[in-house]
Amino acid sequence: MLNPGAAGALVSTAGDLVRWQIALTNGRAVSPDSFRQMTTSTVQTGNGNSAYGFGLGVDELEGQTRITHGGGINGFNSSLTWLPDSALSVAVISNSQDLPSAWVEGRIVTALTSNDPLPALRTSPQPGAEAALRKLIEDQANGTPDYETMSPQLAEAVRAQLPQVQPLFKSTGAIKAITFVRTDLDGLDTYRVDFANGGAAMFSIFLFPDGKIATTFFRPVPSANNAGNRP
Repeated sequence: MLNPGAAGALVSTAGDLVRWQIALTNGRAVSPDSFRQMTTSTVQTGNGNSAYGFGLGVDELEGQTRITHGGGINGFNSSLTWLPDSALSVAVISNSQDLPSAWVEGRIVTALTSNDPLPALRTSPQPGAEAALRKLIEDQANGTPDYETMSPQLAEAVRAQLPQVQPLFKSTGAIKAITFVRTDLDGLDTYRVDFANGGAAMFSIFLFPDGKIATTFFRPVPSANNAGNRP
């Protein structure tokens, strides 16, 4: 891989990441004052109680402060987390986009810090997800998204992308079928949407408990796979 940008073409292991975490926290990599700035909540991310310091994410997991950062490039993703209250470091590296390292890290931390059993993985779609997805697509095709049904972050993104997305959805024609495919490990429901013009796309969506859409994204299905090849 010749173009990883700031990643610098580095090769590492989960063990290396934990050693780096230890160097950060004990003053070997940066000064204690610098690390304090890195882990002091500075920018609110808009995602619950999550915030960002000078280079590291700061939030809570299982009632403990969590210092974390993730990374990724095509085909790979990673997560490094430190829980100072329990002196616990967890590093996860994944070579599959379908296995998010942050999800694995969260399950590991929960297993190590909670007396409760790990929650079972959901295998059926969230109630209302298909209807919300259908409405979202149709509203964007008509140029009238209902921003009240979205998280503030999603509403902002939809508003910014509408000039490009509306003509795209308009050109696909009406929705012909929506088929549930799977629930991903990170909790997003994936649907295949077939359109009247013969095109198709895979949509992922997640709803908050109040029914608002937390996040959604899509990718086209290659045209050779459209006809008669539904998953």
